Amino acid sequence: MERQRPAKAKLEEALLALLKNKRLQEIGISELCSTAGVSRSTFYANYTNVEAMYRELVQSLASKTRTLREQLKNGDCISMCPRKPFCETIQEEKFSGLAREDRFIKTFIEVCYEDFEDEIAAIYLDATEDRFVAKMINVFQLTGCLAAAMAGKDNPDWESARKVIDAFIRGGVSALRGLK
Repeated sequence: MERQRPAKAKLEEALLALLKNKRLQEIGISELCSTAGVSRSTFYANYTNVEAMYRELVQSLASKTRTLREQLKNGDCISMCPRKPFCETIQEEKFSGLAREDRFIKTFIEVCYEDFEDEIAAIYLDATEDRFVAKMINVFQLTGCLAAAMAGKDNPDWESARKVIDAFIRGGVSALRGLK
């Protein structure tokens, strides 16, 4: 006999499916529970509201994503990293609705803020010496990567484009260091 998927997994799959055709603010708890085949009490046992659930899904996506440091390394260390690049993770069909939300980048940075502090301190913050500027450069980089990934999705030349984008980001970091 096949084991039942946990209710939380059903809710997550339902929200991801609904986000393919609707904006987050258009999705109510009743519709979400109906799509997942669970009760409202089950929803509330796992989440306080749909926004909290969205944030948790963005956190899950972030945990599957390479850090900026991992992505910008050259050589075999990239291929050995168990996580995917940000641009490839958001290209996965199951995350398409999650990533097209206007609040996606802001939420992604918020849920990754502690990683941002550690990671950017060694990359953008080291290059700029200004925490606000470093964060804005990170927002710029993530927004650009999101736009490029969505525009290049399913294109056979995507891998080549991604490598050039990574080189462009590395060059930008080097240029910032040259301004000091």
